[in-house]
Amino acid sequence: MVNGMAMSTTVTESTHFDPISYEGLLTFDSRNTTVLTVNNRYARRIVSDLSSLLGVSRQVVALPAILPWSSWVRQMSDQRAFTPEANMPSYVLDHFGAGLVWKQAIEHVERDVPLLDVQSAVRLAIEADRLMDEWALSVPALHETPDYQRFGAWRERYRTALMDLGAEDANLAFEGVCEAFESGRLPCAGQIVLAGFSEISPRMARLLDCLIAAGCHIYRLKNDRVPAQSRNRVVAGDAIEEWGAAVRWAHERLRHYPEQRVAIVNPTLEQDAALAHRLLARTLQEPGASAPLAFNIAVARPLMEWPLVRAAIHWLDVIGAILRDRAVSPSVAGAALLAGGCAAHAQEAGKRAALDAAWRRNRVVNISLPELSQYLADAAPVLHESWVATMHLCEQAPNRQGAVAWAQTIREWLTALGFPGVETLDSDTFQSLEAFDRVLTQFARQAALLGSIGVTEAIAILRRLLRETLFQPQRDPTSRLDVLGMLEAEGGHWDALWVMGLTDNVLPAAPRPNPLIPAAVLKAAQAPRATPERELQWAQGLFEDLVCCAPDVVVSHAVHEGESELRPSPFIAGWPMQALMPSAKAQTNESASDTPVEMEVLIDNQGPALLPQERVRGGVQVLDDHARNPLWAFVKYRLHARQLSDYAEPGESNARGIFLHGVMERVWRHLQNQDKLHESVEQDRVSAIVRLCADEAAQLALPDYSERLRQLEVARACAVVEKWLEVEQKRPPFSVYELERRHVWQYKHLELGMQIDRIDQLADGRWLVIDYKSGNGSVDPRSSWTRSRPVDLQLPLYAAVLQQEYAQSQAESVAALVLAKLHARGNETRGLADIDCFPGVAAVEKWTWPEATDKTWEQVLVDWRRAISMLADEFVSGVADNRVWSEQDLQYCDVKPFLRRFEGGV
Repeated sequence: MVNGMAMSTTVTESTHFDPISYEGLLTFDSRNTTVLTVNNRYARRIVSDLSSLLGVSRQVVALPAILPWSSWVRQMSDQRAFTPEANMPSYVLDHFGAGLVWKQAIEHVERDVPLLDVQSAVRLAIEADRLMDEWALSVPALHETPDYQRFGAWRERYRTALMDLGAEDANLAFEGVCEAFESGRLPCAGQIVLAGFSEISPRMARLLDCLIAAGCHIYRLKNDRVPAQSRNRVVAGDAIEEWGAAVRWAHERLRHYPEQRVAIVNPTLEQDAALAHRLLARTLQEPGASAPLAFNIAVARPLMEWPLVRAAIHWLDVIGAILRDRAVSPSVAGAALLAGGCAAHAQEAGKRAALDAAWRRNRVVNISLPELSQYLADAAPVLHESWVATMHLCEQAPNRQGAVAWAQTIREWLTALGFPGVETLDSDTFQSLEAFDRVLTQFARQAALLGSIGVTEAIAILRRLLRETLFQPQRDPTSRLDVLGMLEAEGGHWDALWVMGLTDNVLPAAPRPNPLIPAAVLKAAQAPRATPERELQWAQGLFEDLVCCAPDVVVSHAVHEGESELRPSPFIAGWPMQALMPSAKAQTNESASDTPVEMEVLIDNQGPALLPQERVRGGVQVLDDHARNPLWAFVKYRLHARQLSDYAEPGESNARGIFLHGVMERVWRHLQNQDKLHESVEQDRVSAIVRLCADEAAQLALPDYSERLRQLEVARACAVVEKWLEVEQKRPPFSVYELERRHVWQYKHLELGMQIDRIDQLADGRWLVIDYKSGNGSVDPRSSWTRSRPVDLQLPLYAAVLQQEYAQSQAESVAALVLAKLHARGNETRGLADIDCFPGVAAVEKWTWPEATDKTWEQVLVDWRRAISMLADEFVSGVADNRVWSEQDLQYCDVKPFLRRFEGGV
């Protein structure tokens, strides 16, 4: 008893049906016999096994219908339509359509308190609905839980929605088949043979009883499989070592026994598929062979992940954005350009990639339809022609239409774009495109559920359908190595088998009862995944089947996963141990361990110097990167390699900085000097001036912002600037000499441009240089400017340029370099000066200098000019040392993979 509920076994063993062998199956009349399997893979294996029985004397035989149980039930459901008094619904929902109705039902019931994850609720509800009917579950009121009561409300609403639609799902269709057989309206085959069923649920038993009552004979396909004669266990340090050992074992086996078929079985193959493919491709590459030995990895991936299918969705996203907003973001358009799958897929791939990189580099935030058309015309003329034709079709498409019409429209759009763009398709790609077309057809079948929808909703539903549709190409018939999961391996036949990952948390696995159904009810029914005992029973049957898949079976497990210790599954704990097969590299190292090898050292820290006619143009960053790491600058500015920038986003700090600089420029063009600032303060005109300047700057710097976001940015900027002007009032007298003036520093082969935010002229005629910073980071330059190889060189180089331009007059020299942080959390000034100007700006003697203790302002400027010239000379001469002087120097390096400095350090 469990809480007053009687424990009764509702699982029926299939062994009580009469057994029949393969030879006996071939004696049946194929026209009156149906073989029903547990899944599609089992059906294919039975066909293969029956074909192998054919000999010289019997080369042709009529096979009975061999199909999975679920497919047979669908066939019987379809035949109900041709029976008297069928009372059939208008149509049967597929799994995706049922999910849509469940989603609508749950959202309707939970409309007052929306769920955080509706899709998870839909998945659990579909499973619970099937369990309730498949296992004939009945929940007494005493055992009802709040979750079950919510599920009951969802289920009632779902069934009501199905009635309103005149539809049924696969679960209700099964019930209809049972009723049709019980009433005698459906004829049955003379013999039905069950294959691969270790247990029979109550609903399946009910249907089989109906067939028996109608005169059908039920058999079970005899399992003559013999347990493996050779059994060994291998223990590996971790999963990677375990994979390596299994792959080497398979390779050696295929080399010594070329006629054999072997398999590697892994319970977590989906997450390890990439690792498995990499190891197999590398290990199975025979010396002198053009390609590795064929292998098959049985992993189904969402159809959305296949390249050309993903390309199609990216292009549909572009079209949807254009139709909705008459514009598209660079991230959406760039994804389509990089994916290809369009006209001139291969020929213009480089041009499309360059266009995407230009959008990133130029911080493009939004692209209008005319701009996109012009971009394509300039960069990819062949694609542009197809794009124009596609846009012509888009203009003819209605704003809203049904799923059938949208499926046809999408096909026409993609065809006009030149999809798939590839002239020669390999087998896997061709199959994926066929699957994509089937999904479009499946999308069209949702017409009754979806009604009239817009393009954005149509693309979103198609994307979800592609994510939920799993696709796996057909098996390579030449492959002698199969890599598959445990469920896929069940019932298979190989000459040798390696089953890996058999730890005690995998076989048996922890139970996972459906939370929407009371646990006591699931336990009483012995429903799948409900209890530890049920999991142990299922694991025992699965393991016994795996051991019968080959005469030679190796099992393995790792002892560690990260910092966690792992234990072997109880099913393999008593198997004899076998030593781990060493890798070829380890064998080579062991055989050569007695032979000393002299280490070869190659010093590669010098690149070619710039040629006389070469010019390097850029900004101060050229010398700044060289000061931090010479190889970084060489790679970036000589080899022109750099990390691809992220796409610009509205509201990013770069746009805010440009806007704030624009406000400051306009404010000081209006005020011009400190006297006018004081006058404006006295007249209470400062706020009006700042607001006017901010509005003007926003029109130019924030065109892609929404009106509300632009208003917020303007208000923030006004507050920041007004606070800053309070600091400016307290300074010694000054007048603004230059604003946002561009200078070019020419030195040998270098032409480095720079834009000085602001230069003030002081009362004594000297210059004060200000550089605005809009971020919230530290602006203190002390550690950067006191180094022997100074970094953050913008202001020091400004000083060198100004000293060079105004060297004729002793009065016109630089007196201060100031970094001014303008931020809503507080303004701040830092820098170095020969005068008292701003709080936080230090005098030379306040800093510690490595080379001297009593430096003067003039010596600092001379040392900076000398250091800058040294850095420039190094760069021009090709110095490319891979060296850093501070742990922080590579924090923003965009070529770290080239430098091979991934973990920091100096």
